[in-house]
Amino acid sequence: VEERVGWTESNVVWSPLGTYMATFHPQGVALWGGPKFSQITKFSHHAVQFIDFSPRENYVVTFSAFPLHKGGVGEDGGASIIVWDVRTGAKKRAFQAGRV
Repeated sequence: VEERVGWTESNVVWSPLGTYMATFHPQGVALWGGPKFSQITKFSHHAVQFIDFSPRENYVVTFSAFPLHKGGVGEDGGASIIVWDVRTGAKKRAFQAGRV
């Protein structure tokens, strides 16, 4: 059992195999793991509301309905959907979600 103040601002999501715990913050998502649940990496995506891991935990997809626009603070560049490499923390692809 690990106790820590301020683990998350809203949600917690476990990866499919239980290797990682993702916590949500205004700046993006932090990934925790290992024996002491130390921070593995973070994904900078403003106001993320939903994430999903690939079945083997190689990738994570983040979604924000309120991404920052290009030139704003942060690295999301206005993208609504971003695919990340879990191992390296690198952004693999980014997509704009259309308005309905």
